[in-house]
Amino acid sequence: MSESGPPAETVLLPQQFRMPHFETGSFLQRRRDLYANIANARRSEPPDEEGNRYQGVAEIRALLDLAEFDLAHGLAAEGRDVLAGLTPGLVRAHELKRASLEVGLAAIDTRDIPLSEGAEALLDPKYDLWRDQAVLVLLHHWKKGEVEEAGKYVDVAAKRLYQYSRPFVRKALPAMLDTAVETRQWAAARRLAGRFALDPELAESSNYLFQLARTAEAGGDYLTAFDNYLKAGQGNDLWAHRARMGLIQLGLNTGTLPLQDARTLLEQASRDWTGDAWGVAVLKQLADTNLQLGDGLGALKVLSNIMSRYPDTPDAQLARQQARSLWTDFYARGAAGKLSLSDFLTGHRRISEGYRFEPGFDLQTEALADRFMSLGATMVAADEYRETHDFLLVARDLGLVETDDRRLDMLRLKQADALYRGGQLDELAYILAEGLRGEEADLQDRLNLLRAGLHAERGEAADVVDTEVAEPTLHYLRLRAAAHFGRGDWEEAKRLYAIILGRAGKDATYSDAVRLLLSAHRSGDSETAIEVARRFQEVTQRPDWARIANSLTEEAPDLLPLRAVTAQQRVDTAEKTLENLRNLKSSGN
Repeated sequence: MSESGPPAETVLLPQQFRMPHFETGSFLQRRRDLYANIANARRSEPPDEEGNRYQGVAEIRALLDLAEFDLAHGLAAEGRDVLAGLTPGLVRAHELKRASLEVGLAAIDTRDIPLSEGAEALLDPKYDLWRDQAVLVLLHHWKKGEVEEAGKYVDVAAKRLYQYSRPFVRKALPAMLDTAVETRQWAAARRLAGRFALDPELAESSNYLFQLARTAEAGGDYLTAFDNYLKAGQGNDLWAHRARMGLIQLGLNTGTLPLQDARTLLEQASRDWTGDAWGVAVLKQLADTNLQLGDGLGALKVLSNIMSRYPDTPDAQLARQQARSLWTDFYARGAAGKLSLSDFLTGHRRISEGYRFEPGFDLQTEALADRFMSLGATMVAADEYRETHDFLLVARDLGLVETDDRRLDMLRLKQADALYRGGQLDELAYILAEGLRGEEADLQDRLNLLRAGLHAERGEAADVVDTEVAEPTLHYLRLRAAAHFGRGDWEEAKRLYAIILGRAGKDATYSDAVRLLLSAHRSGDSETAIEVARRFQEVTQRPDWARIANSLTEEAPDLLPLRAVTAQQRVDTAEKTLENLRNLKSSGN
């Protein structure tokens, strides 16, 4: 007696689409009729005593018909809106229909909206007997950039296009032909190209010309490839963009386009096309071209753009790794004296705009400050110690990095020492008034030694906080504010720094604004934080100000301390959030 395994799962397949049925007749009249069907169905199911309305079978069928009508006419957004109007809990047959229409509409939707769980399930191989699956799975993988996976369905999909409406085919055909050409399935590519030739609109499209150019290039006919790339590149859609990129690559492959000219064209292309996988591809090629030209700083700028524009992608992770290698090498060469001071400082200022919040970057900028300090350039050193300290402090508040008070105090002491050696006694007084964050005896001794030197130079009293004056100067207010900030008295520090910025006007310093923002943030005064972020943005054009102000003025998450991933998202979306804060503030006036 033989043993039998478990019974095979019975798979209920969705109905095949009826697109040609919905393509016939007048578009406007058919649409009016479908809406009339929905209205009639709703009248037949009046609301209950509590005013709740029940979707009956007639209404559900009418809504599904309208969604399929939109699919047949290539109206992805409209069709998905119709499906959103269906209530949950449909019977299995209706749920399969709804899910299949969602997959179809998503396949031609230019937006990147995730599929529902039910729709995603229909892409499983167990539904491979559903006649529409091959086309839809191909389009699904192509949209995600998974061309090799999409290529597995090209042959079957190419044979089934006859069962779809012309508007749907116009939406689907470019991706299908692109997949066939990319995966070198020439028989299917010829079949799909034949469909282009049958439709005058498609035959003149940038996609078709682009694919002709690619095919000619693959066959070594570079002149025909050049002509078709040039024609296809006149438009402004994805295929025109890819044609322009094809021209650049053709020039590089044939040695007719110098690298310097290629970089100029790629820079233009990176401004013209952003937001998707093709936008990332341009930036990656531009970074590589910069490296080939020996321009590491230019490559770092491009890699920073990849990280900020596409933060949650594998491309951003790779860009971060590549960038870390580049900036580590740059600062190592600068610290070792292998770069002139001018090149070292200029390169640092270019790099730091995009990498201040990267873990470990503070070590590199400290090394730069050490280098300038060793050569007597105390002003440059003091500025960079301060910047390093302040960014590290903010990054710690945001949860981006882990660092202790001793590390911050060491940077603060280095800044103070540079100020003392450079004779910047006013600035030194602010540092001394603020004090150190920790209580370690060796660091306190160093601070007290600097304090003694300052008082020997100026004869000022040490206990500034306990001294009251009738008409405090701006310098005195800064001393008091720094002292309260150092003690963690955020309310008093906030009050004093607000007075300072009010009196200083356009002469307000970046450091004053940072400390007012931090004081307001730490005291829970979001209104003041928003106001200072908005106001000081008008005083300084520094890009890092937007990152700091945005991150500290947006609403805090429910759980504290901040998670690193949440904080990183704040930093990466700084400019957008700051604009929202401005709008919020102006609408409240």
